[in-house]
Amino acid sequence: MAVLTVTPLSFGTRTAATIPLYAGFSLTANAQNASAGGDSFTNNGKTFLVIINEGASPITITIPCVKANDQGVTESVVSTITNATQRFYGPFDVSYFNDANGRVSIAYSDVTSVICCVFSASNPGRGY
Repeated sequence: MAVLTVTPLSFGTRTAATIPLYAGFSLTANAQNASAGGDSFTNNGKTFLVIINEGASPITITIPCVKANDQGVTESVVSTITNATQRFYGPFDVSYFNDANGRVSIAYSDVTSVICCVFSASNPGRGY
């Protein structure tokens, strides 16, 4: 299992005439190949995951929930990503998704032409 690099996002400078944006968000610059044995990433509760399936076939990802909710149900994320599409996941609650190492795990049904990007907001957005 590979540990993905988390890219911190910082809130850009805001002026009255501009809409504030997070700096550092680039799917191209922060792309990492998915690993056959699965991946994980450090999670602070403000972390987001983008999965891009550039392959010719759909894939299924599983993000395991490690703690049951108050009804006793463990709600893992299981999602199918069709070919030539991308999906955005998160943020992930640390008490439900972090393992003993403070990481969220991802399993893939296939990793051929699958790219991951992990971003973490360093501060809350202050927008309109």
